[in-house]
Parts: sequence; structure tokens; C-alpha cells
Amino acid sequence: MIAPGTGGVRRLDSPGDGQDTPRTNRAGKGSRHGGGQALQMNRRAATLVASLALAASATDETIQDVPEPDDPASGIEVQLTAGEFEDAASASDETIQEALEPEDPTSRIEVQLTAGEFADAATAAEALVEEVEETSGRYGLVLKRPLTLLGDALLGMGDGPGALAAYDRALHVARVNRGLFDPDQVDVVYREAVVHATMGDRVAADARHSYAFSVLLRAYGREDARLVPGLFTLAEWHQENHRVFSARRLFDRVVTIAASQFPSGDPRMIRALRGVAATFRDERFPRNVSATRNRAAMASYRDTNRNRAVDVNNFAPGERALITVINLQQENPDSTNVDIADGMLELADWYLLFEKYERAFALYERVWQLLEEDTARRDATFAAPTPLYLPFPPNPKLPSDVRREPQTGIVELALAVSDRGKVEELDTVRSEPAGLMDFRLRKLVRRARYRPAFVDAEPVAAAEVPVEYRFVYVPEEADET
Repeated sequence: MIAPGTGGVRRLDSPGDGQDTPRTNRAGKGSRHGGGQALQMNRRAATLVASLALAASATDETIQDVPEPDDPASGIEVQLTAGEFEDAASASDETIQEALEPEDPTSRIEVQLTAGEFADAATAAEALVEEVEETSGRYGLVLKRPLTLLGDALLGMGDGPGALAAYDRALHVARVNRGLFDPDQVDVVYREAVVHATMGDRVAADARHSYAFSVLLRAYGREDARLVPGLFTLAEWHQENHRVFSARRLFDRVVTIAASQFPSGDPRMIRALRGVAATFRDERFPRNVSATRNRAAMASYRDTNRNRAVDVNNFAPGERALITVINLQQENPDSTNVDIADGMLELADWYLLFEKYERAFALYERVWQLLEEDTARRDATFAAPTPLYLPFPPNPKLPSDVRREPQTGIVELALAVSDRGKVEELDTVRSEPAGLMDFRLRKLVRRARYRPAFVDAEPVAAAEVPVEYRFVYVPEEADET
């Protein structure tokens, strides 16, 4: 067992030999208290008086010969240094903003995107594209970045087709200049996948993810560490779509690469091991498929690794992966109690899902101890039941000829959760429209599993645990009278 740390706080002893202890005032400025303070102030005053006398002896012509700074921010700094505080304070907001804005046009657009100013970013990106075209032509490689930013801005505005058009052109520019299989294009391909997924075309998104990975594989080979980001992206995409076997193989490949090429305890190894364990968990306790997902599109998906030599419903490999994560965190001198607690909590949840209660509750107690000094985090972890597996039904099937506006329905339940995290009772609190989805929801939620609430490191039962489920449906036409 790992003994709780001391919190990593190092106590600094006071300086010896009669020196005064530095202190910090509320403005964040260092100050000293003691006999040396008056002497230092007198020396500074004498220096200041001499400087002022020298400055006063300079002629106006000499002063005017000194060039003024071109940078507005530097001009303000000169005023502050000269003690011209009123003049510095009177600088206009426009001058300050101009001084702080990045000079690179693409950087300015990135700032707008980060701030959510998508319309302004789109306008600026379109202008930049036109400007670059005039100097570099329609196929200059320098166009790739402005076109990509234009796509980002249009996606932020909800214009999926416009974003795809911008990204397609950025890809064309990259391929014309660097070839069909240059890995520099992959960042744009991933953006296209996001747009397709956002628009509900997950088959097209799947194709873009596969193409991006094929480009990286062709460029780097199977064992190159530069392939790892692409392995993670494709594995997590498969995982999101419940292709656990394909995801597991990709996570396993990262583990193999990390074991031979990365230092011990590398975060990428920990991420891959957690991914491996998650595929075993998702196989037994699948995550919810998005209720808005197109069923026909999902039916066309196929896990190409399903019939290969992979572990199926095997508890031990997932357990080993999570234990390895904990060991790596404990061996890392930079790990905190919170880091170790997170790893142990994940393994405890794993044991609870697979009904290994003795192991689960022993680890929960250890996590409680590790978080003794972080009560806010401990309360967030243990104060109320936490859903580990909470299945929801998909949306009701929509008619092929939808003539009415889709509506949003809601079902609210209140659960009684046992001290082992199982649902013992449930009541329907609200159902709108009544009777449409509450039966299907209740049937699935009975299978839910929770991390129970804890009091003084002991699991306790809880009542009135809320569950809210929203869905999209088309109301039936009213009968004509």
C-alpha cells in the first residue's frame, strides 16, 4: 500500500545571519522590514536626484533627437518609466488593442475562432484567401492554412457544406504541392470527418478516418512512433462506434510501440492501457449509441476484426491493463495522490461492474484515504451515486414521410440504488408524452450499475437518485372531427 504523501509542500526556513525575511504584500510586490530599508531608500533617492539633474541639463533639441518608439506598447512603457502616468492612462483602447493583436493574419483568425467569433473569423479568412491568391496563385501551398481556418469558421457557424468545400480545397492545394500521400494533409482529413459526423453521415466520417490512417501508415510504417497519434484517433473512433475488437487491436499496437520506444510511465502508454481495458468493459457494458444516429448507416458498419484472434469477454486482460496503469503511476516520482487515486478508482469501478465486490470496496477505501487532503474531489467522487453503466433506448422510429415538426420528449425517473450500486426500485416522475418511452426506459435502467455513495469510507444505499432521458419524436396527427 502506498502511504499518503505529505502534499508536496516544502517549508522554507528563514534566512540566517540576521537577514530580514522577504514578504509579499497584497499587490504581489516584495517588501523588506528592518534597519536596511531606510539606507536603501536614501541611496535610491540620491540616484534619482542625480538622474533628474542630468535630464534637466539636456536641451530641448537633444531630447527631440531621441527617436520615439514605433511600438505603441513600448511608447506606453516609456511614459510609465518617465512617471507620466496620466499620459499613459490616456492611451486609447484602440491603441492598446492594436499593440496586443498578433501581427500574423492567421494568428488573428485563430484568436477569433478561440473566442467563438466565427462570423468575423470567416470574413477575415475569406479576405486572406483572396489576398494570398493574388500573390501566390490559386494553388500555392501557403493557401492551405487560410482555407483550413475558413473551414473551421464555417463549421463553427453551422455551415457544414461550406466547411467541407473549404477543407476539400485545402486538401487539393496540399496534394498538388506535396503529393497524394503526404501526411501533412491528415489534419484536414480529420476535420472533414468531424463535419460528416456532425451532419449525421457517419459512414462518410468513417471513410475519412480510414483514409487518414492509411496515409499515416504509408508514410511512417507500422512500428514508427509517429504513427501513435493516428492509432489513438482511429481507435477512439472505433470505440465510439462500438467496434471494440478493432479498437482493441489499435490500442494494443500503441502498447507495443510504447513498450519499446517510450520511457517508462509515458502518458501515452497509460492512455493506451486504459483504452484496452475500456474495450473489454464496453463489450460487456456497451456505451449508449447516440439516439440521433442513423440506423441504416449504423447497419452498414462492420467490425473487420470481429472474427480474428482477439480476447472475447475476457476479464483478466482488462484487469491487468488497469493494474499496470496503477503500477506505472506509483513508480513515477512526479505522480500525486490524486493521480494514483484516479487509477485505483478506475480499477475499483471495473471490479464493481464485474461484481468483484470485495476487491472493489477495498480499493474504494484506499481512494478515500488518498483523497483525505482534497475533500472537494472526494465529495465529488463519493457523495452521491455515480452511474457506471446507464443504458438508454434509441429515439422512436421516425416515419419516412415526416410532415410534422419533430418534438423533444422527456422521461424522468427516481431510483433507489443499493450499497452495491444496483437499482432496486424506480418510479416514473415525469413522462411527456405519457406512455411513449417510459416503459422502454424503465426496462433498460433496471440493468444500470452505479458506484454507490459513501459515508466515512463505507458504501451506503441512496434513494431518489434522478435520471433524465430526452428523445426526439414526431407527434401523431390529431383526428379530424
